[in-house]
Amino acid sequence: MSERHRSLVENLREFVNVDIANEYKRSKWGELSLREKLDKTEKMKGLVLGDLEEALEQVSRFFEQENSHGKILYRGENDSHVIDFLIPPYIIEADGKFYAFKGARLSMTFSGITTEPDNDALINLDSPFIVTNLLYKHPHVYPSGHLDYTLVDMSGQFRYGEEGALKFRKWYNLSKSRGSIAVGIAEVMKISQRTLERSYVDQGGLRNPWLHYHPVYLMGDCKRKIAEERQDVLEYAHLHGIPAERIFKSWLQNGHKGL
Repeated sequence: MSERHRSLVENLREFVNVDIANEYKRSKWGELSLREKLDKTEKMKGLVLGDLEEALEQVSRFFEQENSHGKILYRGENDSHVIDFLIPPYIIEADGKFYAFKGARLSMTFSGITTEPDNDALINLDSPFIVTNLLYKHPHVYPSGHLDYTLVDMSGQFRYGEEGALKFRKWYNLSKSRGSIAVGIAEVMKISQRTLERSYVDQGGLRNPWLHYHPVYLMGDCKRKIAEERQDVLEYAHLHGIPAERIFKSWLQNGHKGL
């Protein structure tokens, strides 16, 4: 690996493991950002700005320990770059019944290059997150792993958000738009997670308002039912190490076909 490529990979790893994770965590809990924690860690350890490996490792450990809703990781091989979002097991309540789902890996691939002579990092997002380890049926996931939402139009623009929102298949200069890109990816990540854990989502990031929405699979056909009584599901969750906060109520309830 050339020094130029190594520098790009480290830049992208920091962007995913710190900047995107920071925006996801900040918008979800409003706590002290990972970037701020990284700054504090650097000062405490006396690290120089260019030596981020130890600081990144500490911040990643902090994020994994504190966030029971998922882990955000960078994965790269040669010219391929991937944002992985590992979602732990969860339980969905729908119409008084409880269904358990195994953990999921959401992945977004992107291209990355550096410019000359400025050495700026450019990235191009291939597509929204897809589930890459789907070994079971899910009401809101196609067999291909694509999530069932209508948030990306034919031009590749992510339609949730203000004008100028994140677009796919477009080159972005990471040196100039790092923050806004991180915010956009974190937003796609959160809505993808909502789709898995709660229901189909449409523009606005909330449940689909159409009463006649049909899921990819009927919940009953997914064969994930574990209980009908809350006490039983709490015992199941405790036995399988699933925190109570990972039990979600589906946004598709009575009056919505399919569940």
